[in-house]
Amino acid sequence: MSFCNRVFDLRGHWHRLDPACEAYALGAASYLALGGDAYRARAEGLNPILAGAFADLYAALFGALAPALRGAHDGPVVPGPGFALPGFQVLLVGDDLADPRGNVAGPHWDWNFLTMPWEPALPDELELSRFASFTLPLSLPRAGGGLLVWESVTSVDVDEHAAARDLRQWEATEELTCERAGVHHAYAIGTLVVHSGHVVHQIAPWELAAGDARVTLQGHALFHQGEWQVYW
Repeated sequence: MSFCNRVFDLRGHWHRLDPACEAYALGAASYLALGGDAYRARAEGLNPILAGAFADLYAALFGALAPALRGAHDGPVVPGPGFALPGFQVLLVGDDLADPRGNVAGPHWDWNFLTMPWEPALPDELELSRFASFTLPLSLPRAGGGLLVWESVTSVDVDEHAAARDLRQWEATEELTCERAGVHHAYAIGTLVVHSGHVVHQIAPWELAAGDARVTLQGHALFHQGEWQVYW
């Protein structure tokens, strides 16, 4: 059975990301702003289900992440203790991702690690080389898919334009991305993409056809306490 079929077999556990479009998450994504207790509870409920259904996929993922992450800091790659396993984002025909303000496809940098309940707590200043985001495409639209990246816009630029990590940050991100051109990086099914997460990026637009599905395995890694702790 393909990995995508397994994802669809677990449709009863999907969480709808936006009532206005067919966008879902399978897993406890930290960007859903569930709050510490709610996030941990959802992770505790879903992690055994995901681990049981995708043991072979996670083994391959962690094996591929190890050499990709060791260039910055050397340490084992392990699931973040008490955190959600990498999960799946599912986008189906009917998505309206043309609006850059959309919850699914808006330009952003991955700052969710700042709200995670790390033990011990993270230092006040954190080297960006200690963080990474990754995507493994499992299914793509027939017309292709990828990531739109603003190489010249980083989280530091956004912070300099934003008063706080809230609506003002999103406004600053949009302002910066409108001023500068994004670069399209095409995805290939089965090819792991790892990046810093601190360059502004978004799901690249695509043409959908009947029967298309965009399914990706998503997650992050933070070098903490001498190891790369992986979570979603």
